[in-house]
Amino acid sequence: MHDQMLNRDTPGLAGRFSGWAARIRSAGVSRGLVITLGTLLCLLVFIVTVTPRRYSLSLGMVPNQTIAAHRDVVDEVTTQEHRDAAARGVTPVYHFRDGVTEQVLEQLSAVYEQMSAARQYARSLPDFGTTRAYSPEEFTRAREIVSLIPLQDFQLTTLMNARDEQFEQMFADLTPALRNAMQGNVTQGQEALAINGIMQVAGFRTGVSLLQNVVLPTLKAVVRPNMVVNEEATEVAREAARHAVEPVVYKQGQNIVVRGEGRIQENQLA
Repeated sequence: MHDQMLNRDTPGLAGRFSGWAARIRSAGVSRGLVITLGTLLCLLVFIVTVTPRRYSLSLGMVPNQTIAAHRDVVDEVTTQEHRDAAARGVTPVYHFRDGVTEQVLEQLSAVYEQMSAARQYARSLPDFGTTRAYSPEEFTRAREIVSLIPLQDFQLTTLMNARDEQFEQMFADLTPALRNAMQGNVTQGQEALAINGIMQVAGFRTGVSLLQNVVLPTLKAVVRPNMVVNEEATEVAREAARHAVEPVVYKQGQNIVVRGEGRIQENQLA
């Protein structure tokens, strides 16, 4: 019975296979297969073409192959370095600040009062003389009196042991020299130039010890710039300098690295 069923179904199966074979052999199906295979092949070629080539590179290594730009590409690292350098090269924009001269002279007057008080304290101590040495406690008290200027022990000794005429002459010369300097331009960041000029004038009749140990720390504490940086205007000028820098570009076909030449830099790697 089983053999009868197989015999009965065999012609049907053969007919189906025969129909499929006929369809495959038909022109329409053949064209479809060709189009499908052609499309897949074109897609594969496209993917291979557009996929970037990968390189095994690291900073500082000697290039093991020559690599050229496949299109114009901006060297962002070098361009940024050039722009930063241009911004740093911009001269700051300054503006004059009113009232600074008056503030500086008032500060100097306050310093004079404190130094005079410290000298009076020294003269109230036993065995005072122009060569007297002071104890740590006495230095601490003198430092509390002269609170506007940080003075070390040897500087306090010079101040307190100076003769009255030396001390008064020092301030008599220092005050007008400081006033004249402040009536000019004292530029922010260049206060040392003004201080050196004042020292030369004040030092004409002031001893070296007083000049270095008292006048110099006094000027460092009281001198302020009257020409200060206009941060907003300066930043505008820096931005303009940055934008004025042309990008550094590797042109299409130009070598970025050459095999065996030099070591790979950050900009080349980027």
